[in-house]
Amino acid sequence: MGQVIPVAPTPLALATKSRLSGPSADNQPYRSFAHFDTDGSSLSIITREFEGWLERQKRWGVDLSSTGTQIDGTRSLTIVRHSVGSADLLRFRLTEEQPGTGTWTTEFSACASAHGGSGWFLLEVGNSRRNWVQAPRVVTTLVDLLPVCPDESLQLTPQPARIGIHSVEELAARITDPDRHGLIVVAGTDERLDFDRFYEKVALWTQQVVGQAEVAVLDPLATAELRNVIGDSHAVSPWTIRTFMPGADPAEPGNHRQHRYLGPGPLADLSTHALQRILGRTARRNAMQRRLPPDILKYVRTLNRVENNEALTGLLAKPTPDKHTAPIENPAPPEVSTSRPPVAVETLVPVDDTRRDTGIETATAPPRTPEEMPDKADAAPEQALHLVMEVLGLTSINRTELESIRQRAEQSTDRDELRGAAVQLVNQKQEEIDELRDELAELHEEVQGWQLEAGEAQDERQRLSDETRWLRGKLREVKAFEVANSLTPDSEITEYPNDYHDLLRLLRDVESEGIVFTGNPEECQSLADHDPLCTSARTCWEAVLALLGYIRARSDGAWSSGVHDYLMQPPDGYRAISAKKHGRRETAVTMQQWGDQRRFPVPLEVSSTGKIEMQAHFKIGTNGTISPRMHYLDRWSQDRKIYIGYIGRHLKNTKTN
Repeated sequence: MGQVIPVAPTPLALATKSRLSGPSADNQPYRSFAHFDTDGSSLSIITREFEGWLERQKRWGVDLSSTGTQIDGTRSLTIVRHSVGSADLLRFRLTEEQPGTGTWTTEFSACASAHGGSGWFLLEVGNSRRNWVQAPRVVTTLVDLLPVCPDESLQLTPQPARIGIHSVEELAARITDPDRHGLIVVAGTDERLDFDRFYEKVALWTQQVVGQAEVAVLDPLATAELRNVIGDSHAVSPWTIRTFMPGADPAEPGNHRQHRYLGPGPLADLSTHALQRILGRTARRNAMQRRLPPDILKYVRTLNRVENNEALTGLLAKPTPDKHTAPIENPAPPEVSTSRPPVAVETLVPVDDTRRDTGIETATAPPRTPEEMPDKADAAPEQALHLVMEVLGLTSINRTELESIRQRAEQSTDRDELRGAAVQLVNQKQEEIDELRDELAELHEEVQGWQLEAGEAQDERQRLSDETRWLRGKLREVKAFEVANSLTPDSEITEYPNDYHDLLRLLRDVESEGIVFTGNPEECQSLADHDPLCTSARTCWEAVLALLGYIRARSDGAWSSGVHDYLMQPPDGYRAISAKKHGRRETAVTMQQWGDQRRFPVPLEVSSTGKIEMQAHFKIGTNGTISPRMHYLDRWSQDRKIYIGYIGRHLKNTKTN
């Protein structure tokens, strides 16, 4: 379907390409995706819409029905179609070279099945110089053509949703959903200003988040109600705009930090253009840094490999055959027809090197008459010779012709070997790219986790410093100078494990105090391979000490509720850990799909099967997909014990690739 060109860089590759610093340095590629219900016509609808978009916006009429590449001046379009089982995949990649602004790449991928079920589409647009990418119009038209999943279609709607008091609970559920992928941009109001006018302004300011974020404008009653439902730290104040990252958790101290907002000052002072860029950059950054869902990612990578192989096949294709090697559509059968006209055949004689060196070729024998033809017994070799000459496209046989045949055969063999080696190398490099992208996504998540922890730790350190200074002052007021000026005794300083072996030893030491470790020690020790400084072991021990504080508080009658409430408001004098590190349960989707992984060993007196479900857990590390967890079961009300069934890497959930 036209000339095949090398694979164009993906928007992510373009985005990470080294570039000059400048006003566009923060611009991210545009990425939008959605799931939809499929039928046999889904990909045909998408193809037709993309063809129409090319014709309307690019003035380029193109047939997108088959795999191949078309070139038109400085722009090219690659089409890839592939099937994996019942899944039909397609990709359209438009690459445009513009001297003033660089290379623009628009890549659209989709998956659907003729048998129905769930499909998806993914649109990515990037620029080699990190120029700003406008939100593509084509993405919003797909909502009207495809049955997009309701939650995701909210991101593709060009107008904000008007939220009244009766819709607040539903909005709060989406804000706190940990499996949500895109942003939610929420604007608050009160009675001081005109709602409709502010709504129109928000619609204008959020034009560049279409396809990447849901936008909602709360009326005055809904603004107040959201504060009641979600709490002060995550509330949206009147005449502000707040961007909620996935999985907002009002119960976690410090979680509010990652959900930024624009106050009345910036909204009044900044231009519409500036506000569009601020919100657009936030949406693009979240879309590019957050990993794609596993069901999309695996097929995107399949398309990458198919596209690479198609490009290599085109680059290493055999050259156009010359007159001697013209392909024969329907080669003749082995037997030779007696009606075939005679073919000139060179008399086969030993090669005379001296004659060859002088440039004199062997003469071609004239055709024989019927009387000169050999008898039937001698005809078979000559018929075979005629067949060979016909298949090879020869009119005579001589050294030059035969050496040319041999040379072409050797080139063909070399080309096949080159093609195989090139495909293997490109696939190897593609795997390395995929691994680096996974690592980059993990590092983004890890850095974000560290930033939040660092902010919380800084607040806690300052609070403790202020408290210490205040307490020492009070001690001096009552003339307890010795205590006020003394250092903390060694007996009051926490002993931390040096490594994971040491952690297991300390766990055995506290078994008599009600903490029982029933998990696999090897799972725990294997964390050392990913955590050479054993920082997760220290955090895990802090969580164990907090559980010991909880047991002591309950035994002393100082506490009567569960672990999470204890961590939120620990009674005076009892050890605790930040409630942010605690998860009281898993999501319903996680338990439905991978709940069996959350069943851990316990004594038979606890469960007759020897295993029991443990949803409650502590987040003891943030290093990528490893992100260690400690799962436990609070049985204080039954036998005054807590069972720790697992210390190891993060178990599978909806975010696991």
